[in-house]
Formats: sequence, structure tokens, C-alpha cells
Amino acid sequence: MESINQHRLPRTISPTEYLVRLRPDIEAAEFSGSVTIQATADQPVTEIVLNSIELTITEATVRHGTVVQSAAVRLDEESERLYLTVDTAVSRGEFQIVITFDGILNDKLRGFYRSTFTDDAGNEHTIATTQFESTNARRCFPCWDEPDRKAVFQVTLEVPGHMLAISAMAETNRTDLANGWIQVDYAPTPLMSTYLLAFMVGEMEASPSIDVDGVPVRIIHRPGQGDQIGFAHDAAAFCLRWLTDYFGVPYFGDKIDLLAIPDFAFGAMENTGCVTFREVLLLVDPETTTQPEQQRSVAVIAHELAHMWFGNLVTMQWWEGLWLKEAFATFMETSATDAYRPDWKVWEGFAVDRSSAYHVDCLHSTRAIEFVVESPADAEGMYDVLTYEKGAAVVRMLEQFVGADKFRDGIRSYMTTHAYGNTVTSDLWNAIGSATDLPVDQIMHEWIYQGGFPLVDASVADGQLILDQQIFRLINKPDAAPTADWHVPLTVQVNGVDDRVLMTPQARVQLNSDDASIIIDPHSHGFFRVQYDTALSARLADGLMGLTGGQRHRLFDDEFDLVLAGRRTVADYVRLARALDGETSPPVWSTLSSGFSTIAHASNTRDEQAAFGKIWAEIAGPQLATLGFDRADDEDDPLVNEVRASLYSSLGSLSREQAVIDHARQIFDGSIETTNASIESAATRVIASTGTRQDYDEVFARFQAATSPQVERRYMFSLSRFDDASAIADLCERTLDGSIRNQDAAFMLGLAVGNRWHGSYVWSFITKNWDRIIDTVPDNAVGRMLGGVEWLEHGDVPAVHAFLDGHEVPQAKLSVLQHRERLDIHHALKQRLATESSEH
Repeated sequence: MESINQHRLPRTISPTEYLVRLRPDIEAAEFSGSVTIQATADQPVTEIVLNSIELTITEATVRHGTVVQSAAVRLDEESERLYLTVDTAVSRGEFQIVITFDGILNDKLRGFYRSTFTDDAGNEHTIATTQFESTNARRCFPCWDEPDRKAVFQVTLEVPGHMLAISAMAETNRTDLANGWIQVDYAPTPLMSTYLLAFMVGEMEASPSIDVDGVPVRIIHRPGQGDQIGFAHDAAAFCLRWLTDYFGVPYFGDKIDLLAIPDFAFGAMENTGCVTFREVLLLVDPETTTQPEQQRSVAVIAHELAHMWFGNLVTMQWWEGLWLKEAFATFMETSATDAYRPDWKVWEGFAVDRSSAYHVDCLHSTRAIEFVVESPADAEGMYDVLTYEKGAAVVRMLEQFVGADKFRDGIRSYMTTHAYGNTVTSDLWNAIGSATDLPVDQIMHEWIYQGGFPLVDASVADGQLILDQQIFRLINKPDAAPTADWHVPLTVQVNGVDDRVLMTPQARVQLNSDDASIIIDPHSHGFFRVQYDTALSARLADGLMGLTGGQRHRLFDDEFDLVLAGRRTVADYVRLARALDGETSPPVWSTLSSGFSTIAHASNTRDEQAAFGKIWAEIAGPQLATLGFDRADDEDDPLVNEVRASLYSSLGSLSREQAVIDHARQIFDGSIETTNASIESAATRVIASTGTRQDYDEVFARFQAATSPQVERRYMFSLSRFDDASAIADLCERTLDGSIRNQDAAFMLGLAVGNRWHGSYVWSFITKNWDRIIDTVPDNAVGRMLGGVEWLEHGDVPAVHAFLDGHEVPQAKLSVLQHRERLDIHHALKQRLATESSEH
């Protein structure tokens, strides 16, 4: 019986094992292959339906017992299905399918694709590599390309003898073939989903392995980069050991290779045993990288290794449960990174990262964490901050509410119960609920199946703290859906004493006095905004520096969203910021810098922007003066230097502080030498924000000549900051002429369209070159490119909406709606700034 969802395959046949043989011809950008599939039919069938696209099927046969039949082949490109029809029905039970095929090594960074790099001698090399998640294994070989159709995979690669060939499992045998080619055979994989298989062929190098309790761990990289892998290698070994201990279940593969891929559409991908990354995440020299760059490397490595359990060993049943793996991997990356480097205080940074989820989830165009998924395009749309950051935030909220030890007990039970299987959300809640004796499913239901989050209103009356909730939106719409309620697990701190409360939907806390010191969510574990009444807000402002850094961050983060929602004025926010005295917390400065940058970006004129820059200099300047422009000899806290760099960048770029600009110019021109990578990076941003077309040309030249991926990235991302029309025009052209890798082209256009004074030009460029852009960049990057439209001028708004109405982006349908809604929000902020500007 045909599946009701046209994008789901019929359930009459289940694959159990694939023998995948591939022969990539890298020079010709094509490959040939065959797949032998062992399968089981639960009823007699004459038609076999599986997934395939962009493959030319040359032959298909079906063997059942001693009977071998040639199958008629029909490929439906629209539904991405391959239909094999035989004359004599295959009886119920086990049978075999053999399909031979040809394909292309594409340039879209999906399926089996090409990636290139240039060596130190200027020679270009091409490798063949894969990206199968979510539904791209079908572009490499015909298969049942759905996460709950798990099978065992045995891979054989035929490759030129001088090339390195890597797959999911360890190599078991190699055989010489004709003309200098070899055949490489690999051990069978564990039972797993198609999207987790991977391979790479090319002139790459493998590091020596580190043994982690019997699991060899290597880094695969382009030749000549071996001196840059030590940091990532050490981090990977630590994280694998730590995660194995946390989950209480051994890693289910026989080795782990981490591959630094020159062209890669995502940040990284958790393929079993063959984990792929952008180079910037694995080629990390501690002497020339910043603390955030190092932390990002460790976090992503931990994230992908966490997937070996959450996602690979235990897999969501269907893509609507994507959060089950991505939210938990994001949560686990923070836990593992915190264990690796406690001095980085990553849980404080987690609260900063959480803001990106708030900024989407406060929109009418948000979605629930678990959302209906039918098509491949729907699945692609799930890879966003709601799945990752919001999902991780509500997991952290639950962990802190039920207790970390009991939470881990529940996770271990979940892993052992569902190993090698597929799950739905209730399976996870049942495991944690059993370990904690709490109604976890009831507590978490709204957080997973309901979009948005609550605004917790806090007030004091009649000796009680009164907590009420309402759904938080940046713009109120008369036709919006009715308000929603959540079970809100939170902590209330009264006079320094914590009290755990579950709002359902209100809560009341008895007070000994009406003037008690009150802090909602003092440890910043909750996923909600807090709005204090006038009296409580004044009390917090008066005692601002008596709060912890995390509490001040929480307060400023909440207050800025209240400004965007029109519940507070910009003047209120500025007054609160002026109450700071000797602030040293990185999260506080991060959220303040972001807030003031947003306000300045929303300014209606250059004079108005300059006025906000002056205010920011009055607030932030004294702290930079205290810290100085470079590290002190006895400075050992790595986060202090990141505060310095953040203030240096914003004071030079936004406030146009001449002393900072002059210092940045000296670093840029080489008259001051510095080994402080963070300040050097900040100086580049300052030059880009204040420099000339000549400076732009120099930054672009340095981008092209960079010898480390971090330095290359710093220069590249600075290019969109120039306030020079010819520079921005040149950048637009460079995104499509090959000067910038197609993995980065859409991101650069997205940054450029957000340029405050030249975004309209970039938007015009995008619309005129739409088809060319779509054909060039990875599909997953298009939605992110359009993020910059939220900053376009008021006069551009009708044209933006008209264009996007006529140019659908199926894989990012919801995110495009969100960008358009934020365009309206920012123009509402512009209007309020126009009326408030005299107060500043």
C-alpha cells in the first residue's frame, strides 16, 4: 500500500544491508558505482520503490532464491524516487537487489561532490567527499533514504593509488587494480541511517592516531597543515573520553577520523567514524587564534562527537524529531567544553548564544521545536536556532530543574534502551521522568510543541511576589493566535535565598517584606523573558553592581528585547547602562555592544548614529581605558582579553574613537607589532568600518593570501563592513566570480545586504543575479543570505516583499518569513528612535 505522505517510501520492503562500491573519477568530475541491497519484503511485490536523484541507472536486477530478474527502471525526479518493476512477484521474505549507476561529482556541496584546494606551490587539487544529511545519500547511490530505515553498510572504493580514501569504518583490505588504481575495502558499519554514511577520496594526509580507550582518533587534512592540528586532536580525544563516560555506553564504531574539508556547506557533520568539518574548526594554531576561535573549535568537535550517541546510536524516527539529536548535541557541546576548559566559563557564554533563539522565537512567524515535516525541503528548514539553540536552552532548563545527576541517569537509560533504534520525543521524556519521578512529559510538552516563549511579569503586592505569564511578541497583531501558557520551571531568589517554582500558569511567593531583594532566574537557566514592575526595576538598577555578572547579563538581555517590543524606551536602556561601574563580565559587554550596535544600525541619519556612538563611548570607554589596548604581563584570564577586543572594536567602529582608530591603523600598517590575535582581529574590523577603498583592496589581498583559515575568515568577514560604495560593489561581484568559495558566497552577500549605508545596492545586486546565485551557492545558505534584508531602508520594503513573494525558497520558507517580519520590527524601532532622539 502506497505511503500516505508522497515523500515517504512504502513500508512493504525493509533494507538490511548495503554493499556500496564506488569509483570516483575526480578529473572528469563523475563517478560510477553499484549497490547490492539485502532486503526483506513483508508481502509479495512486483514494484520496489526507493530513493534516487541525479543518478543514471544503467542496470537493475532482483534476485530471490535462485531466480534472477532484470527490473524495468523508472526514475521520478520530482519525488526523488526510483521505481523497479519485475514481471514475477518477489515472495515475502529476504531477497537481493543489484543496481549499477553513474553520477556526477557536483559543486553544490551535497551528495557526492568536489572540493578544491591550492597547495603551497600554487597547484590546485580536487578531492571527492560527501554530505548526505538530511536527504542526499540518494544522490550518491539508490537507497531507502529515511532515518528509520537503518541498515548495515559495507563500502568498497576504487581510487588512484596515490590518494587517501576514508570511509565510516576501518580499512580491512586493499587490492591493486590496473593503471595504478587500488580497491579499498572497509569493515561493515553498525546498524545506522543512510544520512550518516560518508567517504572522502583525495590527496590528503592523515595524522598519527591517538588511542582513546581502544578507539583510534585521527585528523585528516590537506598536505602541509599537520602543524596546525594538535589543538583539535587533543580536544577530540578529551571530548570522546568525556562523552563516553557521561553516556555510560561505549562508542559504537571502530575508529574516528575528523576530516578538514576545504569546501563544506555546514560547519561540520557527524558521519559515523568519518566526521567532516570546515577547515577553520580543525586547523587551529593556539599561538595565532583567538580564545573564541579556539572555543568554537572545541565546541563543534564536542557537538559532532556527542552525535555518535544522540543521533547515530539512537536516531529520531523522522525529521520532525531532529531536535532530539541537535538540541542535545548543542547542550552536550557546552557541557564537554566546560569540562575541557573551565576557565572559559562557557555556561555564561551559553546564555549569550541563547539570545539568537529568543530573537526568532519572539516572532509571529516562529514555529514549535518539533514541527511537521513532510518533504526534503521541510527537513532542510529545521536546521535553525529553534532546533539548536532553543532546543538546547530548554534542555538546560530541564536539567537544572530536575538535577544534573538524575538527568544524566535518565539519558543513560534512554541510550541503553534505544541503542541502534529510532525514537520519538516521548521516549526521552519517559526515560528522564522515570529517573526523576517527575512528570517531565507534562512539564516539557508546551516547550516542544508550542512556538514562542513566555514573558514573566514580576510585581509585589500585599506581601507577595506575583508572577504572571503571557506570550512574548515584539509586535502585537490583532489577528494573532490566542495567548499560550507554559509550565515554567524557574528559580526565584529572595534576599539571596533560592526558591524553586513551577509556574502553571501563575505563581505566588510569600515575602517577609515588600522591600526584599528579588531576582527572577538568578542563575540564568530559564528560557523566558522577565519584566519587572517599576518598583522592582528601580531596586535592581540601584543595586546593579551588587548582582553577579550573569544576573546583569540576564537583566540587560531582557531589557533590550523589551525595548524592541516597545515596552521600554531606548532612554530607559541607556539610563540602565550608565549605572554600570567597572563592569568586567564578558556576557554583559557582549549583550550591551550588540544592543547599542542594533540601535545605531537603526538610526535614521548619520548624525543620529554618531550620537549613539558618543553615548556608547561614554559607557564603554572608561573600561577600555582601564584594560588598555593590549594584555598586561601578569594577565592570565583569557576572557579579559576578549572584553578588551570587543570594546576596542565597538569603540573604534561605532564610536569612531580616534585613539582606537589610530592604534588600529598602526597595527594594520605594521608600525606596531602585536601577538595578540584578538586585538589584531579587532583592528582589522576597525579599519574596515572606518577605512577607504584602498584599505578594502588591501584587506581583500590579505584575505586571499592568508595561510590560516582563521586569519582568512577574519579578513573575509571584514570586507562587508566598508562604508564605500565601490568596495561593496566589488565585493558583490567577487562572491560570484570564484574569488570567494561558494560555501561562503551567500554568507558574504547576507552580511553585505546588512551594510547600513549600502544595503540597498546589495539587495539590487541579489535580485538582478538571483538565478545565478541560486545555481552557485549551497541550498542551505540561501535563507541565511536573506537575513540581511531586515536592515534595508524603508523605501526598499515594498520591493523586498514583492520580490520574495515571487521567488520562493522552499528549503527556507519559514526563515524568509522571519527575516521579513524583522524588517518590520526594525522599522518600528527606527520610528521610535526618530521620536526619542532628542532625549539622548
